[in-house]
Amino acid sequence: MDLLPEIETNTIMVMTAYPGASASDIEMNVSKPLENVLNSVSDLKHITSQSRENISIVTLEFNYGIDIDVATNDVRDKLDMVESSLPDDVENPIIFKFGTDDIPILILSVTAEESTNALYKILDDKVSNPLARISGVGAARAVAEAVGADKLIFLTDTDGILVDSHNQSTRIAKMDVSRAKELMDSGLIAGGMIPKTLNCIHAVEHGVGSVTVLDGRMEHAILLEAISEKSLGTTMEKKR
Repeated sequence: MDLLPEIETNTIMVMTAYPGASASDIEMNVSKPLENVLNSVSDLKHITSQSRENISIVTLEFNYGIDIDVATNDVRDKLDMVESSLPDDVENPIIFKFGTDDIPILILSVTAEESTNALYKILDDKVSNPLARISGVGAARAVAEAVGADKLIFLTDTDGILVDSHNQSTRIAKMDVSRAKELMDSGLIAGGMIPKTLNCIHAVEHGVGSVTVLDGRMEHAILLEAISEKSLGTTMEKKR
C-alpha cells in the first residue's frame, strides 16, 4: 500500500441503523428522506442509496478537487435538519469518508512469550512463508488459521451457501461443521457450493472462530456484515 500514490477521496457514505426494520421500511422511512435532504449538499455529483434489513447506506460522490472536510460538515448539517423526521428507533447516522491511507488490506496483532527474534521466526514460518506459496482464498484462509482469527470472511458471487445455487432464497444463514458435512453427504450442498463449504470447514477445523461467506457484489458487504445483527450471508462455526 505504501507504493500506491495518495488519492484524495471524493466520496462520503452515510450509514444509518434502524434495528428490526425491513428493507422496504428502510427505503421508505430512512433512505428516501436522507436522499431528499442530502441532495442539496454543495458540489454533489451523484447520490445513491442502498436499503437492506436494519441498515440504510447513502453514498455521495462529489466533484474532484472539493475539500472533503467542508463537504463532511455540510453533510452533517443536513443530517441535523432531517433527524427529527426519522422514526424514533432510528439510530444516529454515521458518516464515513475514506482515502487510500485509511483502508488497510490486512491487520494482524501478535503477542507471545517468546523473544522478538523467536517471534519473527514463528511469523515467518507460519504466516509469511505460507502466504508466498498460496494465492486467492487459500491465502486468506492460511493467514486466518495461522493467527487463530476470531472471524474470517470470504467474498463470493452468491448470497452465501445455497441449497439451490440458482435460488438465492435457499441460503443457509448458520450451520456448524457437522451440519455442513451432513448437507454435502446428502447432496443438498452440491456443485459450486462444495468448494466454498470445504474452505469454511477447513478454516473452522484449524482454529478460526467462525467463517462467513458473503456476496462480494454487494456494496460495502464487509461493513454491513460487521454492524448487522443478522448474518447477511452464511456463517459457519465449529459447533453451534
